[in-house]
Amino acid sequence: MTVYRISLTKYSTALFASGNSGRWNSNGKFVVYCSENRSLACLENLVQRNFNEIKKNLKFSLLEIEIPSELIAKTVSEKKLSLGWKLPGAYDISQPIGDNWYNEKKHAVLKVPTALIPNEFNYVINTLHPEFNKIKIKAVYSFEFDNRLKT
Repeated sequence: MTVYRISLTKYSTALFASGNSGRWNSNGKFVVYCSENRSLACLENLVQRNFNEIKKNLKFSLLEIEIPSELIAKTVSEKKLSLGWKLPGAYDISQPIGDNWYNEKKHAVLKVPTALIPNEFNYVINTLHPEFNKIKIKAVYSFEFDNRLKT
């Protein structure tokens, strides 16, 4: 399976994980967020980054990441999530799910619903999973956010 990630170019040579908290992980959990398609990766960046930061002369790259078929992702069903999980700051609903997956290390990948578009998915990769080394960057492309995009 191929997934996509847009990152600053300086972080595009490896699957970099900052350990900063996100919707599906708390601080100190080293995960890499990816999307099922390029356009969702772009939208996720737009909602996570300051728009002025995107418009500066920062260089971005689009990474195509290959997850081998033998690494079956654990799936989080949106139907099983509490109402309000999509709200900004409602991370107390989703972080415990992601942290539990991260700590168990049973699956290298967690397939999660995106809060942005119904029936689309993001993938969270556990960099400390024993089989993380099987996940590879397949290609890297220069990426520019279109100037017509607005906050």
